[in-house]
Amino acid sequence: MTRQPAVLHWRDTFREAAATITQRPLRTLLTALGTILGVGAFVATNILADTANAQVSSRFDALKATEVRIQDANPDGTNPFPTDTSARPVSGAEEAAEETRGTAEVDQKESALGKFCVDLNAKSREGGIDPLIGRDAE
Repeated sequence: MTRQPAVLHWRDTFREAAATITQRPLRTLLTALGTILGVGAFVATNILADTANAQVSSRFDALKATEVRIQDANPDGTNPFPTDTSARPVSGAEEAAEETRGTAEVDQKESALGKFCVDLNAKSREGGIDPLIGRDAE
């Protein structure tokens, strides 16, 4: 006697799914809630990342529009710029600096390197850095 393979029809599949959902309603509710919260967290993360990306891009675009770089084009050392170049105002540069800086005063005498960095060579000469093992000769 040969056995016939079992056949599961679509109707039987939906009936089985409906029976499982109605037999354990709390499990179904928690599964649906977890899915909704997971999708919501994913969407919120993508929205926050896009917003941060747009803010950073707009800030870089604003800085790019106010940045001025002048480079010597003559490698032989001659100055290709007019002699009064340093006295000419750059259009919009002062306004951009004031907008970026606000009302804060800027100390022109102190350089940014001196203000925000530490000169390790000078500190080493003064003995302010611990010696490294194996480098006594230096």
